[in-house]
Amino acid sequence: MSGNLTIGKRIALLRKAKSLTQQRLSELTGKSRGVIAQIEKDMVKPDYEFIGLFVRKLNIPNGFLNLVKLSKIGWLGE
Repeated sequence: MSGNLTIGKRIALLRKAKSLTQQRLSELTGKSRGVIAQIEKDMVKPDYEFIGLFVRKLNIPNGFLNLVKLSKIGWLGE
């Protein structure tokens, strides 16, 4: 994955790679479909709870989202 992709775009690409709809991701993470859409459009920053559920439920290594780097530049909601 390119280092130039935003956190929202990475989440969208990984969700689609797992053949999940926004609605199904909503069910897995407890966030509304609308919030998922906003995260994917970078309108809302995902919090650590969402990221944790996302990587666990989709079996994605944390490194794919570059969490440490994103946290340092303020892209993750606290």
